[in-house]
Amino acid sequence: MVTGRGRLSHGLRVLITLGLAIILAAPLTGEVQSLPPSRGLDPRTGVCHAPGGLTVVAGGGFLETLDANGAVLARTPLASPWPARVAATAEPGTGRLLIAVVQGRPGDVFDRLRFRGVWRSAPPLVGGRVTLYAYDPANGRPPAPGFAKLWAGPGPSLNPWWVGFGDFTGTGRPSLLAGVWKTAVFDPLYDRRPFVYALYQTQVPTGAEGAGPAGFLPSAQWLGSRLSNPFVDLATGDADGDGLDEIVAVTTEPDGRYAVSTYDWSGFGFVLGLRAPGFRRVAGVTVLSPGHVAVVGRGATGGDGVFIFTAAKEVGGPGLLLPLTDSAPLPTYWNRPGGADVTISGGGWTIKVSADGHASLLTAPGR
Repeated sequence: MVTGRGRLSHGLRVLITLGLAIILAAPLTGEVQSLPPSRGLDPRTGVCHAPGGLTVVAGGGFLETLDANGAVLARTPLASPWPARVAATAEPGTGRLLIAVVQGRPGDVFDRLRFRGVWRSAPPLVGGRVTLYAYDPANGRPPAPGFAKLWAGPGPSLNPWWVGFGDFTGTGRPSLLAGVWKTAVFDPLYDRRPFVYALYQTQVPTGAEGAGPAGFLPSAQWLGSRLSNPFVDLATGDADGDGLDEIVAVTTEPDGRYAVSTYDWSGFGFVLGLRAPGFRRVAGVTVLSPGHVAVVGRGATGGDGVFIFTAAKEVGGPGLLLPLTDSAPLPTYWNRPGGADVTISGGGWTIKVSADGHASLLTAPGR
């Protein structure tokens, strides 16, 4: 009898697992296909093009810096071999890089059970942590590690899935933006939420192996429960050309479509700035240069393409992101997994688009 119950229990587990896998195999309503990058960020592959011509790579259990020729300058182990996303910015006044890494476990069918089956806009990573490192290029030649671990940020209970930097306040000091997936006091469902951490100078030695100049550490600036509309992806950059960075979010609309919306720091939170509504699908959004935003996706009509927008303020209400040109079409094969980058041109712009929706500016009108 004991053996029979054990066999029945195992069989039921197998049937339940297979049944849930079949039921949940269809794509989730409202999900976009990839995460958009912040300035210089290619989050799906864990590669960041950093100031000084360096490249930062996070993945396979290691964090590395590479020179312009792809040679490894320095390497340090990460907490786990889980998938990673990375962002980098210059640390004010020190000559070092600040590198934010978020690692997490890819979501699977068992996470749906753990979170009671409620996946409102579920992220691609769960159960991970944000870690902030400093990298000193002067000490970045092997065997000197060049890295210093500064801060362990949002952890598994917050399910961080995105990181980026932006100077939202105009102080010249970047803030760290983390996308987390959690419940809120007045919202019992798991949803994507923006957490912003200001960087404050500290006298704690933050160099490699604990010896080095004082640097910057994050402190909570705004732990938001949501933006004005639910969002599924994030980016940062000076989207409206005012000299300050904004949060750029892919937000969901009541009709099931998507909008690209910018949010400005107001001193106590982020308020809606500009909008570009009406997308049937958004694969990625990138701030190309101050006042210019590229959206890779599908508009109200037609196929996939790259839309380039410029800022336009309206008196008495939120402004609009107005398209400069008609959408530059993308070939039907552009977003195949592992596919090669596609270069498109239109209206004087030349842009390279990766298979995950990341747009890189090659040339702009007048350049």
